[in-house]
Amino acid sequence: MKRVYERPLMTAELFEANEYVAACWGVSCIVNLANEVEEGMAPTNPKMNGNNNFADGQTHSLAGCGTASNQYLRDITGDGTVDSMQEYKSVAVAGSNWLDCKVYTNAKYDTLKDISSVNPGDYIYWTTSASDGRVWYHQGEAVATETAHPNRS
Repeated sequence: MKRVYERPLMTAELFEANEYVAACWGVSCIVNLANEVEEGMAPTNPKMNGNNNFADGQTHSLAGCGTASNQYLRDITGDGTVDSMQEYKSVAVAGSNWLDCKVYTNAKYDTLKDISSVNPGDYIYWTTSASDGRVWYHQGEAVATETAHPNRS
């Protein structure tokens, strides 16, 4: 009987750290400060384009933007980095439950910030806009969502 020699072969899986795609943060709006901003912006304020309705209920609430789980971080391009944030509203706002967010570096809401550069501990400002032109001005601190595993994505 002929013996067939089998060459020993070892296989291994390569582990690659995923820290570069980690987006383990969330943000909730500090509603009392945001409501002060909204109230201070009169309907004639050019920044609001006449679309401030604070007296008619355009406000921030703990159950809405004040809950971090209502802000969704998304990878639209599929490259592994966060490039979009959307707010989910439990009640449809001007025909949509999803509001696109623009992130800013300061309280003047005049300098956009790349969302992929946001880290836990950053204080950010963001706006959401409805299709009817209304704009909400938010602010809050990005907080780690998984403190035991800060680099888990």
